[in-house]
Amino acid sequence: MSARPPAATGAGGPIKDNDHIRSDPAAFIGAYERARRQLGKLKGVVGVGYGLKATGPRFTNDLAILVYVMRKKPNDSLAEDQRVPPTFEGYRTDVRLFTPVTKHIARCNDDTAYPDVHGGVQIEAWGQDTPKDLVSNGTMACIARTRGSAEPDNVHLLTCQHVLLDPDIKTKPNDGVYHPYKPRTVAGHPELAHGTLLGRIDKNHVYKGHVDQNGNPVDTPTGDPPDYPYLETLPATFDGFYVDAGVVHLDLGSYCWGGKCPTGDNNLVWSPLIPNLNVPGPMPPGLQEADRDAVVDVRDVRTDQSIFGAKVYKVGRSTGRTVGVVTAINVPAHDILTLTEDGLETHRVRDIRYNTVEIILDPATPNQLNCLFKNAFSDLGDSGSLILDGANRAIGLLITGGEVPDQQTGQFKSHACFITPVLDVLNVYVETTTGKSHGAKNATDGSGAGPRTVVTEPAASTPGVVLVSYNRVGARGAAVPGSAIDLTDPQREHVLAIREEILATPRGEALYTSFIELRREIAYLVRACRPVTVTWHRNKGPAFLAHLINHLRGDAQTMPQEIGGISRAELLTRMCDVLAAHGSNPLRQAIGRHRADLALLATGATVHDMLLALRETEHAGVSA
Repeated sequence: MSARPPAATGAGGPIKDNDHIRSDPAAFIGAYERARRQLGKLKGVVGVGYGLKATGPRFTNDLAILVYVMRKKPNDSLAEDQRVPPTFEGYRTDVRLFTPVTKHIARCNDDTAYPDVHGGVQIEAWGQDTPKDLVSNGTMACIARTRGSAEPDNVHLLTCQHVLLDPDIKTKPNDGVYHPYKPRTVAGHPELAHGTLLGRIDKNHVYKGHVDQNGNPVDTPTGDPPDYPYLETLPATFDGFYVDAGVVHLDLGSYCWGGKCPTGDNNLVWSPLIPNLNVPGPMPPGLQEADRDAVVDVRDVRTDQSIFGAKVYKVGRSTGRTVGVVTAINVPAHDILTLTEDGLETHRVRDIRYNTVEIILDPATPNQLNCLFKNAFSDLGDSGSLILDGANRAIGLLITGGEVPDQQTGQFKSHACFITPVLDVLNVYVETTTGKSHGAKNATDGSGAGPRTVVTEPAASTPGVVLVSYNRVGARGAAVPGSAIDLTDPQREHVLAIREEILATPRGEALYTSFIELRREIAYLVRACRPVTVTWHRNKGPAFLAHLINHLRGDAQTMPQEIGGISRAELLTRMCDVLAAHGSNPLRQAIGRHRADLALLATGATVHDMLLALRETEHAGVSA
């Protein structure tokens, strides 16, 4: 493993730049959490996130810890202990002026009454107390279903809570949700003449507030936007993510959720697609042309720095398909509706800016503007839109968009909830195609259509010796990682000696422990998840694994660095990427922790060479 790239130098010493962060993401997240607790105590701070640093009106590519304040003050007017330092534990900081979200008028609306219900369409909640002349707009994100249910009418639409229970439209539980609008006669609004009742609001299936890492609701304080240390208002154990979401059971005619669909047989037609998503260009590896408008998988990006600067997409009823970039996560974003009604503070959401080509925007360039001729990712009525990455993986739920530009960059901002807490608190999964990640239809951890998958491994011929296996075969009959090796007594002694050498190295022990905990999932993904299977075989995984097994058993002195034009480094890098994309949260986190150590496995002709490299990096003080 090569030494870390030299760091830039700032007033406070060497700066831990993007290369440093990518080489040790766990250390950055740890520093961020400490900064959130420490800098959040400063007067006037309303939130601490992390993302791209801005210089004047332009975003840079530098990752930084972002400190949001209600008002910026000159440093010399603040006591020294109330100043935000230029770096925190060596990482850049950036003070951002917090701009509250405001309402504005939606234009270029798609009011089409579609024959099927699908993601991106206009929906309207309506009740007996709703003002007759009021026209409200919202977007259906996609089709979702209750986890673990096999019922044929287990079909729901996903959207925002405030689209369903908005104080302005005076809706309440058991009120109807329609597409595109509640049928009525209002002068000047011919689009309101027709509409279909989709289902009714059930208070047990909408949620607005904060949830913890596992999607369990947590109590958070209410109040006006604070000019005091915001973290002092939160419980000491608070680690919550803001959620503004709800699902409505579609009335398909057989029965309705809670018996609250007295409309008879609607015979609704629904589709899991999001028409016009149309990600341009070749489909990503492992995806088919049929997936172009489909939600392929779910992606948890709560601690994923690779999302910054990457394009994200949404289809909303007001601005249609737009492209943006995530510029910050874990930011504060007070919802104007809840702020005026119950003062609920929002923390730990994402900041998305409109973008088609690059982060720096030019309003004079037509192809960089949405249909409102504005550099905004969203507008009023787009709330509830599903946000996806370039591989058609759901990453968030759009909750707000601003009419007032950011005071520093001049750009209009949008905010989104992370998708995983949304699905967890509502106990639903997204109707995806091939993906198996947490919250996808085919998830194996119990968060999808079926129960948690328990992979039963064959008993090892030698108890306690678990590294890799020939006992388990993949989709093409070749070996996959995950089980035990059939060993003779001499081979057993050889493997045990190698295992003891691994466990004698702290980083080797950590890597071994993670593999033991996750080997069953890795084996399952290699066998049953098509993108993982394809990556494994295209990059000579079975051949490399066969050489590794022979080496571990003592049948081969060395292992090849390259097979069929594919290097060991290429195999490991590509497998890390595809397993992180399709695996569970624990697997994704383990890959993040051990990626630097895994790179060492690409070097050396023997296991002893690899362990020597591990020990050398430990002695040099380079963390994994």
